[in-house]
Amino acid sequence: MESNHRDQVACLILDMQLPGMTGLELQRHLAASGHDVPVAFVTSQEDRDGYLRAQALQAGALALLPKPFSDEELLTVIKKALESS
Repeated sequence: MESNHRDQVACLILDMQLPGMTGLELQRHLAASGHDVPVAFVTSQEDRDGYLRAQALQAGALALLPKPFSDEELLTVIKKALESS
């Protein structure tokens, strides 16, 4: 959040659980401060009912990838982010 390079970031890959806040909270903070960068979330939390995925997508995330995920899944999300920025 304090980086001098925020304008050079094309995509963020955020864990849903970060020290001190959630990935969703960080995404909202960045968007509110004018840094609306494409975000994909990763998580090790079970999401059987789809609630986490729905929250992430509603917040504007490109994807929610459950851990473990494949290289191809991650690359697909990064390509989507680069195309949208």
